[in-house]
Formats: sequence, structure tokens, C-alpha cells
Amino acid sequence: ILKKPIPDTVTREINGQIAYFDPSLSYWENLLSQAGESSSLRGRTLDPETKQFKDIVINQNYSAAMSLSIPDIGINEINVTPNVESYDAQTYNKVLENGLAHFKGTPVAGDGGNTFIYGHSAIPSFFDNNPNNPETIFTKLKETDVGDTVVVEKDGESITYTIRKKKIVEPTDFTVLETQGTDETITLMTCHPDGLGTKRLVVIGERE
Repeated sequence: ILKKPIPDTVTREINGQIAYFDPSLSYWENLLSQAGESSSLRGRTLDPETKQFKDIVINQNYSAAMSLSIPDIGINEINVTPNVESYDAQTYNKVLENGLAHFKGTPVAGDGGNTFIYGHSAIPSFFDNNPNNPETIFTKLKETDVGDTVVVEKDGESITYTIRKKKIVEPTDFTVLETQGTDETITLMTCHPDGLGTKRLVVIGERE
């Protein structure tokens, strides 16, 4: 049973059902500020294919369609929109209706550093009836295990990551954007508990 009030949230209904409570706009504004100010998003990381260090590229003009799969939990080729202006609630909510969003200001998959992708989770009463709705597909993130595979399809290439870490963080923890040492990584994030968003579930994978 959901109890109100839930602070700093907006109710989202899909087909007449409450699906989730949207994170506050201030959260995204703070994340955006962190992306703009943090030098840890740049620098160099190790290319797993060449075994050489390469500069991290943040290509804010990249716009080609991408998709993300986590086969172990039944997430298959979900659309990822690159370079989403995440300070604009109208923009990111429109994008998330059709899948996932890549956070503008972080590298696109394959460009080194830490690629940050996010999506909504749904409250159980909605998810149980709509387990494959692309808007709330990241409800399944909690089912991941260390060792599971994440695949991003981009420009005809499959970029593969292995999940190495899974954690619950406070909404004030903006280190989730940062490059993880010398590794090329992907960070996936959704609201926790499902559909409520008082905290965040974060899953981190290392590129293979």
C-alpha cells in the first residue's frame, strides 16, 4: 500500500494505472551539475581490445539509435536514446516512455570512461501486469547478479560488459557518474524501492 505524501515526486499513470512516482527535478539538475563540473568524467581509460590507454570522448552530438540487452534477466534490445537533456523533465520523460536514456555529459558506450544509462522502475502492482513495458523495464535490474552480461548495440557493433558491482545509494550520491579507475564501464540506474525512488539502485559493469 502506498502512503502519501511522497515528497518531491510526480505520479505517472499508464493506461489508468499508477506506474511510478517520478524523481524530483532537483535530482537531475544536481546530477547535471556534477557532470559539468567533475574532472573525473574525463581523462584516459584502458581499451580492453587494444590494451592501450585512450582518451575518454564525450560526444554530446551523437544521436544514432542504440539498444541495451541483459539476457540473464529478460531485457532484450531495449531502445537507448543517446545524449538526453536530463535537466528537462518533459524531455527525459518523453524519451523514457520508449525505453532508456543515456545521460548527456557522460561518454557514449565504447568511447571510454563511464557510460551512464537510466530508466524508470514501477511499483509492483503495475509491473506484475506489465513486466515488459519498455518505460519501466529497469524494474528488472534488481534481478541482476555479478557476472551477468550487458550488451549495448551501437553502430552495428556489440559492446559487451560484465556486471561487477550492484548497490543501493542515496539520491545525494553523485559519484555514480564518475569513471571507475582505469576501467571502461557502464552504470545502469533506476529508482529504489521500485517505482518510489527514495534511493537509487545502481548496477556497474566492466567492458570485456
